[in-house]
Amino acid sequence: MGEPVVCTTVAGLREAIAQRVAGGAESLGLLPTMGALHRGHLEIARRTRAENDLAVVSVFVNPLQFGPGEDYESYPRQLEQDVALLAREGVDLVFAPDVREMYPDGTPVVSVTSGAAGSILEGATRPGHFDGALTVVSKLLTIMAPGPGVPFRAYFGEKDAQQLLLMQRMVRDLDHRVEIRPVPIVRSPEGLALSSRNQYLSPEQAGHALVLHRTLSALAAGELTLEQARRRVAAEPDVRLDYLVTVDPANLALVEPAPGTLALVAAWVGPTRLIDNMRIRARTVSWSTVTEQPETTVPAEPASTDPELSARELNDQMAVRAAKRQAAADSGMEPYPVDVHRTTTLASVREEFGHLEPGEETDHVVTVAGRVVHVRNTGKLCFATVQEGDGTRLQAMLSKANVGDEALAQWKSVVDLGDFVAITGRVISSRRGELSVMADSWTLASKALRPLPTMHKELNEETRVRQRYLDLIVRQEARDVVLTRSLITRTVRRVMEEQGYVEIETPMLQLVHGGAAARPFETHLNAFDQDMTLRIATELYLKRAVVGGIDKVFEIGRVFRNEGVDSSHSPEFTTLEAYEAYGDQFTMAERIREIIQECARVLGVEGIDTPQGRIELFGEWAWVPVYPGLSEAVGRTVTPETPAAELRELAAERGIAVNPAWDAQKLVMELFEEIVEPTLLQPTFVYDYPPAAQPLARPHRSEPGLIEAWDLIIGGMERGTAFSELVDPVVQRERLVEQSRLAAAGDDEAMQLDEDFLRALEHGAPPMGGLGLGLDRLIMLFTDLGIRETILFPLMKPE
Repeated sequence: MGEPVVCTTVAGLREAIAQRVAGGAESLGLLPTMGALHRGHLEIARRTRAENDLAVVSVFVNPLQFGPGEDYESYPRQLEQDVALLAREGVDLVFAPDVREMYPDGTPVVSVTSGAAGSILEGATRPGHFDGALTVVSKLLTIMAPGPGVPFRAYFGEKDAQQLLLMQRMVRDLDHRVEIRPVPIVRSPEGLALSSRNQYLSPEQAGHALVLHRTLSALAAGELTLEQARRRVAAEPDVRLDYLVTVDPANLALVEPAPGTLALVAAWVGPTRLIDNMRIRARTVSWSTVTEQPETTVPAEPASTDPELSARELNDQMAVRAAKRQAAADSGMEPYPVDVHRTTTLASVREEFGHLEPGEETDHVVTVAGRVVHVRNTGKLCFATVQEGDGTRLQAMLSKANVGDEALAQWKSVVDLGDFVAITGRVISSRRGELSVMADSWTLASKALRPLPTMHKELNEETRVRQRYLDLIVRQEARDVVLTRSLITRTVRRVMEEQGYVEIETPMLQLVHGGAAARPFETHLNAFDQDMTLRIATELYLKRAVVGGIDKVFEIGRVFRNEGVDSSHSPEFTTLEAYEAYGDQFTMAERIREIIQECARVLGVEGIDTPQGRIELFGEWAWVPVYPGLSEAVGRTVTPETPAAELRELAAERGIAVNPAWDAQKLVMELFEEIVEPTLLQPTFVYDYPPAAQPLARPHRSEPGLIEAWDLIIGGMERGTAFSELVDPVVQRERLVEQSRLAAAGDDEAMQLDEDFLRALEHGAPPMGGLGLGLDRLIMLFTDLGIRETILFPLMKPE
């Protein structure tokens, strides 16, 4: 058989798979390996190739598999050996990402896994497996999906419960179907992995490893007590057992082990690490049942930190963290200090020292602070990744030689994911080129009592919206939306100010609601014993300001409408309203075009790609009149004189539900919104509305029965509205009186008669144009998100 094709990048792997599928491969089998390639893997590879047209093996190398001082230089030789072994089994593709990119800061030591202990600890995982088995396999399944109609199978060892459990949790979340196939494999009599990479073990070390393996197996089976196991290991001259912790097996929900089941162990044979920080992925581990634990040992908290944790799981994890908080305080370390004397930001360190070459060190000492989002504790050297608010990350390195035994032990015993820490030390670049701070000292900045969600697992939408702070911690996209919203809001304000508009603030509590057709929220002012409403628009007070002589006025503010909630509507949202003396609807059309196009410029956007096509923001913006536009869409003439009965028939033909009480004007607006608006992808001004659409708009200057108003539709959704304002107080009173009659008849959205507003108009108002722009919908346009994602803390039902 020919040699397998080795792919070192995701793009290369995808292209290779696509070529094979295009060439006739009708099924794809994947064997994901996350450690040393051993005989069991070869048996599974043989099965994978036998059952599929295309067999792919991923080789993710654990840095713990490299010998002291090897510095990964032997990786190409090891990969060559593995490829040769896989070639014998007929494997087509080998995915082997560059180890230097995967583990830029890894500690090179050897790892040999005890098979029996691994079997007993179903669901265990070790640090150094990329970002965890779940991340690796989920990414593989996502990038390797061969497309519809091509069976996709993933193969695992039958005993490898860790991967199977992870897979069962994972596959239901994928967009494509993956079939999981367990394969029985024959293990070596001693249970040790037969690895092409374990060549560093001398015969003497291998013998010591076998003794350790058998000791752990006997301990797990209840054949030895903990003290007996310790004595047996101590009798081996080259073995050092750092710590050994047992827990009550009743708390291990995934398996039914014998009493004294191993939960956490770190052991060495000479310079070779055998087992490192194996952690239970069980639903519950109660650390109050730990039978023996050295003071320098960090008990492994349960690895599942999903928001869907049960109350018992969460309480257990919080109890562990609370105990660590108290331990820190008892040792004299303040868990919540008032200041940690930070001297610079992570972003500043990256900007100033990003040029450092691998292995280059400086004498520049900084104190940085951030949230711990990744931690890997080894014997004499610990690594952590800290993150600050904008998502910038930086590595911190804590070595025993620099910080001392006590500080390093305290780090291991106190710090959890999610904690804020401050690190003081020199700025260096690690051997693998990772910019780092080599710590001289550290301190807590804030102890987190609740676990973080899994950083590499996406939160569900409910959690993202309800607990936005978690979303901001985990997802850069969430932080980007906040920054984008801020930039758009600043840009809108800048454009208005550059055009000479004055920003003012108007009341949110109002005696009379008006300015839009919407149902208000009602409240009560105790000081006046007065019923009031939250504003549904800022319009009427802004017009009062124009009456008073502020010729160009605007407000960016929150408005409140007691209406439905969906992907494009929220009960509270942000609007821009602006009014310009001596302007009209065409003046305001130029204004909104300036705003949207300037937002596009600052965002670096010329057009917006959607499933329906590309929206060109800098092209010609069309004007579509309501009645001719509806006539063209339905294939019959509709005019202001078309009777309501005919319009109801038209709605019935189209399956559009209408209220029997609606008049002809309301029916026309509903039909246009349902039939025409969704088809308007490009920026389009829909104009020449019937008077009922905007009771505050001026009658058309040349077309009887219409008003001078437009709605701006982009991407099938209304983004803004404007009109030539009605300033005739007599006609305005007639319109508002009619609105009051509708309200009295039960229309919750009709406006109230505002006598003070009419009194202002009676003092004389200049001709003016008015503009309303929904900022949330503008942000939705540029981010392609629903309104709940663009509002940082949207209104939610109680939990």
